[in-house]
Amino acid sequence: MTPHAAFGRRARATVPARNDWRSSRCSKRESRDGDGDARPDAPPVSSAPSYRLDLFGYGGISEHTAGAVLTAVSAPYPRPPARYRLWTGDALISRLRSVALSQFLDENAADVQVMVDHDVSFPPDAPARLAAHAHAIRGVVGGLYAKRSEGGGFASPTAGPVVGLRDELREVPYVSTGFLAIDRRAADAMIVALSDEGMDPDLRVRRCRCGDRDFWDVFRPFSVPSERAPGLCEYLSEDWAFARRMQAAGVPVRLWLGAEIVHHGEKAWRWGDVIG
Repeated sequence: MTPHAAFGRRARATVPARNDWRSSRCSKRESRDGDGDARPDAPPVSSAPSYRLDLFGYGGISEHTAGAVLTAVSAPYPRPPARYRLWTGDALISRLRSVALSQFLDENAADVQVMVDHDVSFPPDAPARLAAHAHAIRGVVGGLYAKRSEGGGFASPTAGPVVGLRDELREVPYVSTGFLAIDRRAADAMIVALSDEGMDPDLRVRRCRCGDRDFWDVFRPFSVPSERAPGLCEYLSEDWAFARRMQAAGVPVRLWLGAEIVHHGEKAWRWGDVIG
């Protein structure tokens, strides 16, 4: 598996070959000290962290996702990403996400990692705003989007009704990784807290190797006793297992309602498909 510098025909025609996006404009110092136009519902530009945008293309990249990413990397507000990575070539998404986060930590080139799936689209400033929230709380923040099925609801618990856009963070037990920001300090804290040999074996994180890659297995799925079906277990997918580990380490996990993330499949699934 090798991160690529371009994706799809459209991207190859318009995206630079390097993975270091506007490195002279997006250094940590400038992202903290720069000026610009601030929006009333978002953190001030002077506090905007640097972030890396990681696109997971394991299912083929939607043209809507490609367009959203290309627009985001050149968005003037509040900062484009310091770096961009495309991840493909591994059918085991839990391992691919674990490798990506481990590489982000080892690289130490940005404050926040923003994960984007191959089938979502979003406003141009949404990745930077999501990153700013994750950095502000030293935690994990996910954007809200609908499942790709009739009556499927939202992909994350909402901790209350959703009536419309608002720049609000809600405490939730899980967030999905289709549009997710992870603060570097939060990930470091989780690994330190959960790598001890005395930890619960499901929660514990370990340094692993696959081929020539070393990584922390932070997205490894596991099962927990089901609250809805006594005597049975509930299988936690890689994103919900990751959220459970973060919470076990004392890291805040929040859901952000400040941008509508559209989930693309047979049609474009929007919030309105859930809330009417």
